[in-house]
Amino acid sequence: PGPGQYTLPPLLGCKSHDVSHWRNPCYSFGMKTKDVMKFQGPGPFEYTINNVTRFGKITSPSAPLTARPAGKSKPPLPGPGAYSPEVFLNSVLTKAPAFQFGRKLKSKTQAPTPGPNAYNVPDPGVYGKRPPAYSILGKRAGLKKPETPGPAAYGVPNISLIKKSVPAFTMGARRTSKPPFALPGPGAYTPSVSYVLPSAPGFTINGRPNPCVKPFTVPADNEF
Repeated sequence: PGPGQYTLPPLLGCKSHDVSHWRNPCYSFGMKTKDVMKFQGPGPFEYTINNVTRFGKITSPSAPLTARPAGKSKPPLPGPGAYSPEVFLNSVLTKAPAFQFGRKLKSKTQAPTPGPNAYNVPDPGVYGKRPPAYSILGKRAGLKKPETPGPAAYGVPNISLIKKSVPAFTMGARRTSKPPFALPGPGAYTPSVSYVLPSAPGFTINGRPNPCVKPFTVPADNEF
């Protein structure tokens, strides 16, 4: 590319400023604002200085209550964000000398050529040697189950009838079952310890009645 292809960044303004140079301060001259009206309060002669010394009033201290000042109306002036000083730098500040080498070339129009994805790449095996390729066979048909009986369909024969059986031993002769004897169990007995062992002394609160004496009973009125 020629020298005219390079565009040096500007040294004025805030937009696209050259990063290798310091940016100078920018000033803008806006419209003059109106004078703000001061609060019109009472003059010095409106106050009463009776009973006032250099230490203050003689009376007890009290807080004075004044009227609320009238609200200041905001002037319809543009704010700082309404100005664009970078646009008027050429008309306010002097512009640094700029030089160009040759004239600026026109921008080249993009040729209507197809992109990379517009081409269909042919199979490499058409022009060159094809590499080895392998194919996977299809799924085999399912094997049919043979209609034969399985191992569980056969009965297990007695091995002692075919081969020699192992020795078997019994623990003595088997006893014949006998009917149970009609004997009383342990719960049928009532042992009395007092007849066998000496008992401890026992006391009663009242005399024990004689079982041979019939108790005295009074007949009822309807028995006469």
